Amino acid sequence: MEFFGKNVTPAILNDHLWRFSRSLFPYYGRYTPILKQDKPFFIHSNLYVCPMCTEKYVLAMGESLQGNGEFSIDHVPPKSVGGKIEVITCKKCNNDSGHAEAELQAFLDFGEKDKDNTFYPKARIRFPGIGKTFPVDAKITGRDGFFEFKEKAKQFNPQLKELISKMHEGKIEKLQIQYQVPDHKKISFALLKAAYLTCFYYWGYEFVYSDIGNKFREFFNGKLEYPVQAPIIMRPKNEHPLQHEGVGILYFNKQKQCYFANMEIKKGEEVYTATVLVPPPVENAWENLANVKFTYSDDQLVSWDIFPSYLPHRSDAYSGIWASANYHTSVG
Repeated sequence: MEFFGKNVTPAILNDHLWRFSRSLFPYYGRYTPILKQDKPFFIHSNLYVCPMCTEKYVLAMGESLQGNGEFSIDHVPPKSVGGKIEVITCKKCNNDSGHAEAELQAFLDFGEKDKDNTFYPKARIRFPGIGKTFPVDAKITGRDGFFEFKEKAKQFNPQLKELISKMHEGKIEKLQIQYQVPDHKKISFALLKAAYLTCFYYWGYEFVYSDIGNKFREFFNGKLEYPVQAPIIMRPKNEHPLQHEGVGILYFNKQKQCYFANMEIKKGEEVYTATVLVPPPVENAWENLANVKFTYSDDQLVSWDIFPSYLPHRSDAYSGIWASANYHTSVG
């Protein structure tokens, strides 16, 4: 079996083994059942388990490899929107989320801003009487259903310009505007997967095998709903209150509320920051995530700390940071 595609080099595999093996070791009882199917002799520092499904593994045994699945590089967030973090996942987990990640890209490409900052969503104009359809950037202005078209569309579509002129003259009675509405459920799925893998990148397998990690996998398998909107906020980076990438703790009135994952999303030269709330390792955290306050106000009741460096070499990064963290600053 070919375990890796061309994008997973020996250097990348060795980096993952070095980075994550220490946090994997305490969960011996969780990953040995999948190895017992093949009964290999192994050293845990040479073992890598897919963090998405925890069912596929690869074991480096000297110059040879042993395992039960194919693996590839997963970019976090997706490479199409500027993802820079590289995480090895099994090929099935990587491919299964492709439809959702494509929707995230489509959402970013939903429209364009003009020089005066006017947003024009991408649309198609159809003239039913003559069977002609044209792609344009258009918007409804709110004045009795009045449509406004981006000038460039008429400039480069002389036939469209002629048909619109005939419509204004009363020679054509109807036109239809068709918008492709983004599928927010798929967008949410793509960002939650990116948040989950961001947490793995920073905290290692303690997060993956935690109760919250298990619930994330139930969500990915369609068995559970995520308790809050994802992302909770997504704005141009220079307008976002939490500009830095990484994971952090969100406070309210100096009391810890939850973790969050911050990710940069790119569309051409534009850079956005997307924030996803992540439950902490405490009882009922999944259910209580819906009660988290995330409204920035002048009195700075909501504040945060962010940890820009990864800590997967610690076996208790996810729980240990939460237990030891105390409010000490308000970055707002």
